[in-house]
Amino acid sequence: MRILIASHLEPEYVEAIGASHPDVEVLYDPTLVAVPQYVADHRGPAPELSAADQQR
Repeated sequence: MRILIASHLEPEYVEAIGASHPDVEVLYDPTLVAVPQYVADHRGPAPELSAADQQR
């Protein structure tokens, strides 16, 4: 099972999700998501992505 995380999440939670079951594959790249400006901010400023980043 693939799980895509599309907003900021602390690394320990990403690891816990991946470790929750042997069939879980977590897709998460923090360089591709908005950087939070405050706690629980899921709509921070979007990073500038290159064409290659957008294809990932």
